[in-house]
Amino acid sequence: MTFNKGVAGFFARGHHPAPEGAEVLLTLPDGEPIVYIDRSSTKGTIFVHSGNDLFGYMSSESTSRRIGPQLIRWIRDEHEQLQAKGEAV
Repeated sequence: MTFNKGVAGFFARGHHPAPEGAEVLLTLPDGEPIVYIDRSSTKGTIFVHSGNDLFGYMSSESTSRRIGPQLIRWIRDEHEQLQAKGEAV
């Protein structure tokens, strides 16, 4: 995930400040959030990743190819939970 064609640094490019209440999943070494889930600022869910297209890893020949299908499954599960609560359309 870190290396692409022998060059490092493609997974995360910069960071996004997380709003209060966000679930921070991954940070840079200095603590800046690069992946978080925000379920507070809207009636839905915002998934933030400050890097490469996570679905692009699906064509990888490494184990990182699992990221896309796992993310799709998480999106479906998240939507289902919001539907059950009556919060999503």
